[in-house]
Amino acid sequence: MARLFGRFRRSHEVFQGDRDLIGLMLDAGQRLATRPRETTHYLHFRGEEGAMTAADAAEAAGFEVDVEGPESGRDDWQVQAKHTILVAIEPISAARRTLTDVAGAAGGRYDGWDAYADEALDAMQG
Repeated sequence: MARLFGRFRRSHEVFQGDRDLIGLMLDAGQRLATRPRETTHYLHFRGEEGAMTAADAAEAAGFEVDVEGPESGRDDWQVQAKHTILVAIEPISAARRTLTDVAGAAGGRYDGWDAYADEALDAMQG
């Protein structure tokens, strides 16, 4: 399912990028404070071993994970770490810190997050 809001990719923009994206979502009228939504964080790896190590660690930290390899049209391995939260700076920043550490420990990198827009949530529920 398509997501309305993209992700900030540069991990050195750890907190400002998160604030900016949350601000864009609020400016677009999203009900962030009252409506939990699935939020997906993206981690990238050169090889399967690092991706699987990170997937295990992210799962142990409470995230649901999906792993996609190069056979799915990618040139690297991607771990998608998902959780359902009220999108706000505190839980997003905590997840970014945790998953940046997870990715780094497994030889990968954190690549940002995205979340379903209210319109997509309405379509899924209706």
